[in-house]
Amino acid sequence: MTSYTEIIMGGPIQVLIEDKKFQADLMALRTYAIENIVEITQENYKDQKPVGDNPRHVIKSGNIVIVYSIEKQPSGIYHHLSVSKDREKLPSVTLVDYLVKKMKISTALIVNTKIWQEENSINVLAPFHV
Repeated sequence: MTSYTEIIMGGPIQVLIEDKKFQADLMALRTYAIENIVEITQENYKDQKPVGDNPRHVIKSGNIVIVYSIEKQPSGIYHHLSVSKDREKLPSVTLVDYLVKKMKISTALIVNTKIWQEENSINVLAPFHV
């Protein structure tokens, strides 16, 4: 059965289609990210292609685009979640929070979690714990 989660806060309706395929895609996305950690250094930062260029790091559901990776940075290992819409509007904070929970990203240590806007996306960078 397919359910539609409509989150209205923050502007036009944002539709995330949740079905068994979406759930499986989320788990595959998380597994791929764990097995393919992206290493980011000061030397390679500017030369790296965006993670979203790799379709294995991307899920599209309804009018939502989810990009997820695990990054090894000089300061540690982090979840990096980017959520955008197929239009020029930003996704709602409610939707991003929902996806953070679905991806099992702990934001308990909020001091080390960063959230920012980038064009039409909202990004979350949170410490990765096994």
